[in-house]
Amino acid sequence: MIALIAAHNEGDVIYHVIGDLIYNGVKVYLIDNHSTDNTIEQARSWLGRGLLHIERFPEDSGYPERNQREYVWRDILRRKEELAAHLRADWFIHADADEFRESPWLDMGLADGMHYVDSLGFNAIQFELLNFRPVDDDFIPGTDIRTHLTYYEPGELFNTTQIKAWKQTPHPVQLAQHGGHMVVFPGRRVCPVPFIVRHYPIRGETHGRRKVFAERKPRFAPEERALQWHVQYDEFIEGQTSFLHDPDLLTCYDAAVVRADILSGVIRDLLLMENLHGASAALTDTTLDGGAVCSWVTHISRELNPVHLATAVQANEFLDRMLQTPVNRQDISVADIPADRIPTLLAMARIKKAQATLHGNALKVKRLETFCHALRGAATSLQ
Repeated sequence: MIALIAAHNEGDVIYHVIGDLIYNGVKVYLIDNHSTDNTIEQARSWLGRGLLHIERFPEDSGYPERNQREYVWRDILRRKEELAAHLRADWFIHADADEFRESPWLDMGLADGMHYVDSLGFNAIQFELLNFRPVDDDFIPGTDIRTHLTYYEPGELFNTTQIKAWKQTPHPVQLAQHGGHMVVFPGRRVCPVPFIVRHYPIRGETHGRRKVFAERKPRFAPEERALQWHVQYDEFIEGQTSFLHDPDLLTCYDAAVVRADILSGVIRDLLLMENLHGASAALTDTTLDGGAVCSWVTHISRELNPVHLATAVQANEFLDRMLQTPVNRQDISVADIPADRIPTLLAMARIKKAQATLHGNALKVKRLETFCHALRGAATSLQ
């Protein structure tokens, strides 16, 4: 197993990031994109101990010289695609230099968890993104960031899709197509149980000001910004924004609790799909048993009269239209939904969420959860 990491000025955390992967049974190939700090010096300690190579990008790979002064993410992703085609490994991870990846099972490390997924016939892994936030400016560079930043919040909607590990395939893989959020290749089968990625993009006020305003925003490739890439720092305005967070608005990381939440959610979805498909059908089949759907929707929505198939189909079509609406538009308002349709919509949304979970479509899952939250709020206001 090889993690492909690209880095630019991550010297304060790179030693522990590489070391954790190696400790968990994963080798590392590092692409250094013209760091001006001690990233290479810190990483070099692992050469011969699990770190396979430190590549100077773009010089060593022949990519355009502009990559020395600009952050051309598409070029870096294409370089990772090339490496995945030429390096010898059973699995690859498209990883970043400010994150730690973990198995969803407490008794399995990262490599062991990936081996288990492989044994079940899956060839791709999705990740649940947790963004850890600084609450002070006291982090000491070079120490383990996990011991200092212990509070997190869920990943942003635009960052929800995280299909970033895959089994070696005879077909070329595509990372650049979706901005690195998901790997694409023929025959992809995503494990429905997400692994965990602990993300530490900002380590404190001082680090945040330097990274965002000096090392990132000025270097983003203009054509990628035009594609709405690199939006993660748009909210930060120099001289006006603090990078520190209120711990009362965050969650303290508990490995057991996070894993229990992930696994219990997937189990609920698996049980639901088993009920709606019947034991003889594949759980990822998109065709459901109409009678079973109507029976379950009637039960879960607590309708006094049976829900007819036409009603369930209408609710499903409504949800499809909602999901086809761009994320940044609000064409469908829950305030316009009649109160008597809300229970059926909530039940059908639960079914669609379970299907999306089994297909590894994390963005659809998040959008359905957001819609249901708003729908429940509307229902409460009507009571």
